[in-house]
Amino acid sequence: MALAQLGGAGRGGRVIIVLEDRLLRESLAMALAEEGLRILEFSSADAALSHIEAGADVDALIVDAQADAGAAGDGEQPRARLRAARCASPVYVLSAQGGAHRAAEKWGAAGVIDRTQPFASMRRNLTKAIRAGALLGHPGLLATMRSQGPLVFNAEGTQVSWKDNYLDLGPAEQALLSGLVGAPEPGLTYQQAMAILSELDERQTEGAPGGGPANGPERVKSLVRRLRKKFREVDPDFDQIVFVPGCGYGWRGSETPTSEILR
Repeated sequence: MALAQLGGAGRGGRVIIVLEDRLLRESLAMALAEEGLRILEFSSADAALSHIEAGADVDALIVDAQADAGAAGDGEQPRARLRAARCASPVYVLSAQGGAHRAAEKWGAAGVIDRTQPFASMRRNLTKAIRAGALLGHPGLLATMRSQGPLVFNAEGTQVSWKDNYLDLGPAEQALLSGLVGAPEPGLTYQQAMAILSELDERQTEGAPGGGPANGPERVKSLVRRLRKKFREVDPDFDQIVFVPGCGYGWRGSETPTSEILR
């Protein structure tokens, strides 16, 4: 059953938290309410889904990785119930490291947040994810996700996580990351990277002359530094982006077999 509603209209809309752990649920509710979000708490996934099916508006859901168990008594997966209710709001799964794939699949999750990280970090990552997700609230949000080891991203490259931690990447960072991961050996050349950024700028400015930033090697280098910094904020040992002499940059491990598909 619904337990509490907190916060005002704020900046981020309505967020449902589904956690059996009452202490963590209430702590997260209070923390996110302080960020200006309106929070509705549930202790069971079925109750939350029933609330949405009854016509409630929701901008994001936060669920425990274990909340998929018994979420639909007739065997229907939570993501199917969300779609039937015409709810394309992003779902974020809270999970211990490496334990989220099954839950992410069942919920059609937009991201995974490590629940073992310090509470302040979890609060910050969830807030970023919810606000970023507000820009992506469309039917394609529950689209097929691809993964390559610990890196998970959707077909558009607009939702990215590393080792179950959501990454808040801008459009240029997303585009460059997709180019790095998809580049053949030995890596992504500066010319290819600049072409990717030029195409992105044209789309964003609708072809307006001179509408995009300069696309030189220095911009590529700057974006690579920013990507490394953001990855290392969630994984201090991150070293997947490597310099390739005479070429540009490569993604370590990009020669691994084709990514698995998460549906």
